[in-house]
Amino acid sequence: MQYIMMRLILTLIILFICFLTSNAQETELFKRFLQFKDIKITPIEKKGFGECYELMIPQSIDHQQPESGSFMQRVFLSHVSTSAPVVYVTEGYAAHGISDEELARMFNANTIVVEHRNFGKSIADTITWATMTVEQAAADHHAICQLLKQIYTGKWIATGVSKGGQTALCYRACYPNDVDVTVAYVAPINFAVEDRRLNAHIKKMGDTECQKKILDFQFKLVKNKNYFVPAFAEYCKKKELTLILDPETTFDYEVLEYPFGFWQYGTPCDSIPGADASNEVILNHLVEVVTPFYYTAVGVNFFKPFFYQANYELGYYGYDETPFRKYLKQSDYPNTIWGPTGKIMPYNAKTMKFVNHFLQNEGNQIIYIYGENDPWSASQVKLKGKTDALKVVVAKGDHSADISLMSERQRAEVYERLEKWLGVEITAE
Repeated sequence: MQYIMMRLILTLIILFICFLTSNAQETELFKRFLQFKDIKITPIEKKGFGECYELMIPQSIDHQQPESGSFMQRVFLSHVSTSAPVVYVTEGYAAHGISDEELARMFNANTIVVEHRNFGKSIADTITWATMTVEQAAADHHAICQLLKQIYTGKWIATGVSKGGQTALCYRACYPNDVDVTVAYVAPINFAVEDRRLNAHIKKMGDTECQKKILDFQFKLVKNKNYFVPAFAEYCKKKELTLILDPETTFDYEVLEYPFGFWQYGTPCDSIPGADASNEVILNHLVEVVTPFYYTAVGVNFFKPFFYQANYELGYYGYDETPFRKYLKQSDYPNTIWGPTGKIMPYNAKTMKFVNHFLQNEGNQIIYIYGENDPWSASQVKLKGKTDALKVVVAKGDHSADISLMSERQRAEVYERLEKWLGVEITAE
């Protein structure tokens, strides 16, 4: 009998705790979301943040033809106040939760992170590749913005990093009046599947000595493929990395990619192994700068939607294979192969020309942030002085360039523009 009573008391305690937890979740904001049709809302915990949710919001696969079907788009929300500013993060890939946005800290703002269509959990049962476009993605962001503006009445700042920043700029071009300000970090505007400006930029980076060390390192690898290709294959095997191409072809891609990866994230020139370095040190340096994950079944599958976009509208970069021609297995190493099989579309140059024209002629209240040494800075927006916009290039910065890494003068100018455009004082840095 005592055992039964103890079990009953324990059960009642558990039910009471569940009741308290359930009621704790039902805040005013939570109740408001429950009123929206077909939205799934899940409270989540995020250390250092307040009221946070994962939202699954229904979207049309084709916004021009709503009858074509729908998918659920994942959105993460960190709530401060319905009247506080909103930092609207347009991810270019999958979203992994609430991130620590420097803009949100500045204004004590709400943060909304939108996962890009066809990434992460934001995928229909079958990917319709023809709708993986700038126009459709912008329509996704517009729909979410209009929905959440029913709750959030403060100023809106669209932002994103790299492809996310590019996405924010494309969204602004398609829907100029949705947000008050756009802050795009390291966002390229490419004009070809293999935009030659990027290779030209890479060849100018660093001093003569550093450029020579990079080239010597590449030659060391391709001239000694008898050792390095088997060693590379063994490395991938040990790391359980399943390559989708043969080891030699993949190794060639690694070597050709090396200068881009080197400058993209600021690899120090003195970290390049010298002529007397061991083969093990040389290989370890290569895979540290250019991870083989990109060429695995998992990596290729993750980035496949991006490469479809790059091949069709966004553009990308290629390689200068000429110096290494006689050492390479193939005559050409295009990045177009990483897209979906059989879905190589003719490049549509009109899209990015439209975006670029808008940014140069009508793109007001936009801040562009680039890193001086970042290869993607080769395709940065070229402002003509026709708009109320600001571009900041962080000295010696790479693909991690942000406001915190700017000079004091640059940072002060960014703060002045943001406060002027938003009519809101920066409360924290």
